[in-house]
Amino acid sequence: MPTPTLLIVLFALSSAFVRTAGAQGADDPLRFGRWLVQDVRGAVPAVVRTSPVRLGAVAGVIITTSIWDSRLSREARVFDDSEPLKAVEEFGDADAMRPLALVIFVGSLFQDNPRVQDAAFTSLEALALANVATNALKLGFGRARPWQTGAANVFDPFSGNTSFPSGHATTVFAGLMPWVYYFPGPSTYVLAGLGLSTAFSRVALRHHWPSDVIGGAFMGSAVSYWLYRQHTRDAADGTFGSTRVTPVLGARTVGLMVTF
Repeated sequence: MPTPTLLIVLFALSSAFVRTAGAQGADDPLRFGRWLVQDVRGAVPAVVRTSPVRLGAVAGVIITTSIWDSRLSREARVFDDSEPLKAVEEFGDADAMRPLALVIFVGSLFQDNPRVQDAAFTSLEALALANVATNALKLGFGRARPWQTGAANVFDPFSGNTSFPSGHATTVFAGLMPWVYYFPGPSTYVLAGLGLSTAFSRVALRHHWPSDVIGGAFMGSAVSYWLYRQHTRDAADGTFGSTRVTPVLGARTVGLMVTF
């Protein structure tokens, strides 16, 4: 269940967005179902179309960091008794973030602000899709956690080891970054700071190697940004709010056609 710290901070932030953000786009209540179907169908093609240069750059950063994993982890452990780090670690708990994101989305539906609704839905969807992808990668890589071994690069695919990539880093960046994308500014940049702090806490508390949290942060940020682009492009192209109901009349047919 969401902890009090998580509830207070995220509800306060979401309330600020509702007060300050201007409404944008038509209010089409069926767009969320349409987006979900389109996004699920388009996820794999989107990965296939990703530039090899971008993927190579990300892989290069992760691999380079992994060379220094042991040293960086030892240096981070001086903060392992930090209460603030233990507090921000909560933001990466998927069991807390997913239901909380659902509550925020449902609450946004009672606000006359489609952009806030879109950000809340994108956050919820990003959490679901990014967690699925991360869990699949965890299974395939089978990397041992710092507390399991003294060696950083111990990989045993399908062994049940789940260090790479970090699920907490994935969760916090997938859940919070959509708000940064939809409402860029000082009031939301603090969310990126929370994401970085959560990622660092996982290293300091010996749950992950530094390269694990970089991989998770990339996964969460990339998925949420892709969804943000998908949903805002829908609005810009004029398909936002384009659900239509058209009568269908024929010799033996009378009905309605719903077009999304």
